[in-house]
Amino acid sequence: MKLEFILLGLAMLVLAKPHAAPDLLKEDAPESSSTPPPPPPPPTGPPPTDTAPPPAGPAPTGQPPQGGPICECGFTYCAKVLMGMTKPWQQDQLSQAYCNTPKANCPDGKPGTPVNNALYICLCEEEDQKIGTHLELVCGCDNCLNVGPDFRGRCETPCVGPAHCNGGGGGGGPPPSQPPTPVPPPPTGEPAPPPPASEPAPPPPASEPAPPPPPAGDPPPPPPPPSGEPQPPPPESDDPNIGKGGEDGQKGRRYGRVWM
Repeated sequence: MKLEFILLGLAMLVLAKPHAAPDLLKEDAPESSSTPPPPPPPPTGPPPTDTAPPPAGPAPTGQPPQGGPICECGFTYCAKVLMGMTKPWQQDQLSQAYCNTPKANCPDGKPGTPVNNALYICLCEEEDQKIGTHLELVCGCDNCLNVGPDFRGRCETPCVGPAHCNGGGGGGGPPPSQPPTPVPPPPTGEPAPPPPASEPAPPPPASEPAPPPPPAGDPPPPPPPPSGEPQPPPPESDDPNIGKGGEDGQKGRRYGRVWM
């Protein structure tokens, strides 16, 4: 019985011994088999400053063709000045520019006024364009002048009438009448202001009373009889003393006259 316990204890030792060895090996193993450390973070510096330059702007457009006559954009020219340039304009070119202008006076395709006295303007298509080759008629002047201080072409007399000017109104004629500006209606929602109260008319001035009639006086004496006519005899009286001769008669007549 005692032997069995010994054998059992040996067996247990044998079974437990293989497990202890790996633990020792594990403790004696170097630390090289551990997990590698994480990589360092990237540096947080400023971004690079060597950015690409912006693209260059487009080249200026509207350049005139080389070799032909030119003009400066926006300037007015007399035909005589254009024909006297270093690269002169020809008569047929000016006639073509004359008749190509909208509403120009060109009966049968020919200029209505002498081309040598015509006034032209140089037009260009681009804003940054300085030199061009497009001419249009401004006016068929009686006499085109090119004098200081700016030496731009102008007509000696005002250019008025369809026989001289183009339809664009560039010849100095009266400007077109502008339509009247409509009056805006009052805003809705707000009542219109009442009209101002009219002041009462002042009463008429009282008329002055009529002056009283003049007082009644004695009736005017009858007018004297006209001269040259015989006076009527006095009326006869019943007094016996009247009409007799002598003193009594004179008294009677005197009294009769007084009584009358």
